[in-house]
Amino acid sequence: MYVLILNDMRAAAIEFQTTVCVSDTIEELQALVARETVEVYQDLRDPNPPGGSWWGKTFRKGGPLEWFNRPDQENLEPGYHGMGAHPWEPLPHVRDL
Repeated sequence: MYVLILNDMRAAAIEFQTTVCVSDTIEELQALVARETVEVYQDLRDPNPPGGSWWGKTFRKGGPLEWFNRPDQENLEPGYHGMGAHPWEPLPHVRDL
């Protein structure tokens, strides 16, 4: 099992990361990211400042990854910020501790 960990662009800092989904293989996560990736586009963030404030997005509008920043590495190997695919290992149950 693998988990996809990304940063929500609306979070206060890059260090705030979200477990987005799980899969049986890293290839499934790579396929999801590839399928959802689009050409970079701008989305209005706040119309009040002169000229507005914009989000720079890399995933399909309305898709499950829309509000996430791209992972550091194309192959989803965890990069400097930790975004990417990580092997999932179950935690011990409290009764076993």
